[in-house]
Amino acid sequence: MKLTRHVAAVIIIYVLFSLVSLFIFGFLTIEMPENIYGSAVEYKFYSVLKLFFTFLPAILISAFLIGYSWAFGRNSQKRIERFSSVFIEFIKSIFVVGIVCIAVCVAAAEFFSPIAERKQKNMSEITENYTDYLELARYYTAQEEYSYAKFYIDNALALRPRAEEALSLSDEIGIYYSSIKKELPETEKAEYTGLIAGEDDVGYSVAVLVDEARKAFTSQEYFSAHYYASLALQMAPSDNGNIDAAKQLASDAWNMLGENPSGLDKKSVGIFEKKKEGYFALVNGDFEKAYYIFTDLRNNYPLDLDIQRYHSIAFEKMNTKYFFIDETENLQLFEQYRDIYFSNIRMDGGKDVIYIKGCTAIKKTGSFIQYLRDFSLFSFDSEGSLLYSFTVPYAKMSALPLEYADSDFQEYMNSLGEKKIVPYILLESADRVSDGRFISPVFSNNDTGTAAHLNHYVLSLPYSDFVQICESSSGADVMPLMTLFQFAGKASLYGFSTEVYFQSLISRLTYPLILLIVFILTASLSWNYRLNSTLLFKFIWLFTLPFFTFIAYIILDTVLYLINLLYYVLFAFIGTLSLPVAVIVLIVFIFLSTVYFTALRAD
Repeated sequence: MKLTRHVAAVIIIYVLFSLVSLFIFGFLTIEMPENIYGSAVEYKFYSVLKLFFTFLPAILISAFLIGYSWAFGRNSQKRIERFSSVFIEFIKSIFVVGIVCIAVCVAAAEFFSPIAERKQKNMSEITENYTDYLELARYYTAQEEYSYAKFYIDNALALRPRAEEALSLSDEIGIYYSSIKKELPETEKAEYTGLIAGEDDVGYSVAVLVDEARKAFTSQEYFSAHYYASLALQMAPSDNGNIDAAKQLASDAWNMLGENPSGLDKKSVGIFEKKKEGYFALVNGDFEKAYYIFTDLRNNYPLDLDIQRYHSIAFEKMNTKYFFIDETENLQLFEQYRDIYFSNIRMDGGKDVIYIKGCTAIKKTGSFIQYLRDFSLFSFDSEGSLLYSFTVPYAKMSALPLEYADSDFQEYMNSLGEKKIVPYILLESADRVSDGRFISPVFSNNDTGTAAHLNHYVLSLPYSDFVQICESSSGADVMPLMTLFQFAGKASLYGFSTEVYFQSLISRLTYPLILLIVFILTASLSWNYRLNSTLLFKFIWLFTLPFFTFIAYIILDTVLYLINLLYYVLFAFIGTLSLPVAVIVLIVFIFLSTVYFTALRAD
């Protein structure tokens, strides 16, 4: 219909005019803050987009007002009866155009505006984080904690590779770091319970393992012979007929390993001794030592099958206790969430308060692996007294199926109705190549000795809840709507205000209904002040429309503010019922405003 096309043309022209005007205004007036990472053009671009999305509802409302004032004048007859078919056609047009405008406003508020906000915020935070990293690198250098100092200066340089002060400090740290070896933190050594099978050896029967051990022994491959025989002993039940053969093979192979093989040159003897040292460390549970020995051997002798096998096994064991420092390189540039904080009730009744400065989810893992920057935890007992606290530059979180947790923890989570996966956080990282570089949590307020050392931490909450907490970090008003809907009812479990999240949920769900009422009432105003039917659209109107836009913005912002206050009051009285009540009331108002429009005088 002509009416709809005329209004749509006015709206499109004014939206484009507003966008171009704001870009010209923004690039001429907006100043680039000092020390912001990135280009001035990029910063101004996101600033203009934020401004445009902020005013977009008012822009559409004012264009809607003028468009229908002009279109009604061109399309109305001299006299139209109230509630006539002509008014019905008018209201159909208003609903079509209004709903399209509302869809644009919702898309801007829910998707495009948060993206622009996040992009610009990242530019500011990269600068702040660079400064923090540099200061921390200086602090740990002064404390002679060179593993930590190197970590922070490497991250500072990742953000600003050409910064002279960072490069200078990096050279200084490198001199000291190359000359020291940091001892492993004191941990309880696991008693030797035998070798753990590598991934390639899972599924072999006892008979097959004994046969493999025998073949290896005959071929004078004593490492493999002892390995397969040991695995056979681990797997064999007490009444298995292969136990005696496995014991004998393991013993004979072990004895042969105690002696250097004859006929080898000096270099080969050295390799054998190093392999033996690494293998002995492996079977005795010193996986860190074994890993670095076999890593060094593999780098020098990559084709040796023994070295390949035992490096793989040691690597698997390292991955259960540590993640590697190089995994965190440049992650900060890809962080999805920042400044995450929440509380978590433990199964002993105590509470943990957790703060995470940045979080990077690895998308190709389905976000089931996340890296947590500057992870801090404060642990309180059931009476609220601080037990201990710690912080670590980076932690690695993965999804732990509940069936792999201990039985008490499973029982506790099942009592809460949670039967899926929970966050498992590795707190220690290691250098992938160089022995002696380990980064562990730094403890404070630990006078009671409750946690002398922690290698990992399991959170007593569903993994999906942690993801929702991350998404809430930017605020209830900008977190994904579906996540907000799921999270609002359980926000209090993690130390958040239920009222804040429910108010935001109600406000965002009813926002389209409020806008529809505004558009219908605006159409009523357009009808009452419709322009002369002979008057042509004039582009000079584009320069008067900003005045209407400003007025519309003030009115709409005031109305939304007052309605949100009413939502708070409504939630305080009737709780979660406030959402359906608000929706029903607004639908009634839509009906009444529609009736009001169709009942307008036509003369």
